[in-house]
Amino acid sequence: MTCRLFAASGLVLAMSLVACGGGRPPIANGQGAAAVDPETLCLRESCASRSMVGVVPDAENILYASNGQVFVSGGTNVFEVRAAADQSYTLRPLAETACNFTGLAERANTVYAACGDQSLYAMSLLGGTPLQKIHTLEGMSLPNGMAVGPDDCLYIVDGPLSGTALPSPKVERVCLSFDPLVVASQETWLDEGLELPNGIAAYGQGFVLTNSTLLPPSSQVLWVGVDDQGLPTEPTMLYSRISIFDDLSVVGDHILVTDFAGGSVFMLNASGEVVQETAVQGFSFPSALQLVGPPEFQVGDILITEKGILGDTQSSFGNVLTLFRPAPTN
Repeated sequence: MTCRLFAASGLVLAMSLVACGGGRPPIANGQGAAAVDPETLCLRESCASRSMVGVVPDAENILYASNGQVFVSGGTNVFEVRAAADQSYTLRPLAETACNFTGLAERANTVYAACGDQSLYAMSLLGGTPLQKIHTLEGMSLPNGMAVGPDDCLYIVDGPLSGTALPSPKVERVCLSFDPLVVASQETWLDEGLELPNGIAAYGQGFVLTNSTLLPPSSQVLWVGVDDQGLPTEPTMLYSRISIFDDLSVVGDHILVTDFAGGSVFMLNASGEVVQETAVQGFSFPSALQLVGPPEFQVGDILITEKGILGDTQSSFGNVLTLFRPAPTN
């Protein structure tokens, strides 16, 4: 494991609030749509309807920002999703040049987007500039899932596979300067206990990650804590089965996971038990899911990216953003 500590104003204070890791994670920190009670969510076809929001080539990641804006990344751009008066949706591209965008995160009124060409992009939520490249992510094979940590830095997964480089399973920590569009440092935070990692989300005093293994073939949801020195604890497996998981998100103390190979999405409780799941092969290789809400969507709505066949950005198999909406109750 490699972790080079980054000293910056406010970091010591942030780390002093982090409990030592180990064992089961505590309740997750709610933000945005995470204020919804996870027990009220619907991840079954019997209690929800599905509809297409729009076409997103190589659909990847979803972000429900603190101001209510909704963003989705894909193989060509990052799009802002807006609802129209006729109940349709528009997807507005935000980057002026095409890139294979993956992970999304928000901090300091700024949206960050990773790209498969080792670029980190950013855009202020306050307007003024398009999504623009601010940094080259050195030493990464495929920048993918991204989350904001307790030290207010970005944590970016490297993996699982790249068509141009060997896998480099690790989590990088990227810290920003006072200017949120300027990177102050990049360092490897975790490079042990991972084989083919993919998604990451903040959970309690640490993170949950998806990770797949080749021998034996399985996919896992792992929890990694942050100790009082800002270092990662040993990964703890919360759930595993034979499949390939992609991204995940957090609602309260529950975890929403996409089963890419199985074509389903499911929810884990804090004990690592599956409490809800959609039908197997009901989605075309789902890659991410996110609970969203007003103003563009309704309370309880879940967005799911259906990636389809890797590298195919043209067909109607996948390449879409799908809305999974709970049925009205009488």
